[in-house]
Amino acid sequence: MPEPIVREHPQRAIRRLERQVEKMKEEALARPLERIDSEAVAAINQMRDVLACLASEVIALRIENEGMRRVAAMPAAGQPVSDDKPDLCHGIGEIAKHLGLSARQAQHLNDKGELPTFKLGRNVCALRSKLDGWLQQSAGRAG
Repeated sequence: MPEPIVREHPQRAIRRLERQVEKMKEEALARPLERIDSEAVAAINQMRDVLACLASEVIALRIENEGMRRVAAMPAAGQPVSDDKPDLCHGIGEIAKHLGLSARQAQHLNDKGELPTFKLGRNVCALRSKLDGWLQQSAGRAG
């Protein structure tokens, strides 16, 4: 995926650019009409284009984020669909609860790379089916 044009949060960039556009509009309206130059008009139009691009980037990020949530919540192929709980454990606390461990124990195992987890953004997640398989495998090694 290509790097975004700006490094700041897209919504923050949109608000900043909207303020700049409004300031430019106010400055343009404060001048007499005959003094408005083509550079100011071009700058305002350029700001509108940038705002439109950033707005579409925000929409694309929201769609991508929602798609990742839906994919993570889908059961694995061949797995029965459970109506009571989704397959995704979201966060170390929920992973620990599913495994019957304390959050600290789960965090330690995760830091050592022993748990089958992945990250969605900043959040540690795991599929319940993978955790169950890891638990059975761990029990097999211990017994």
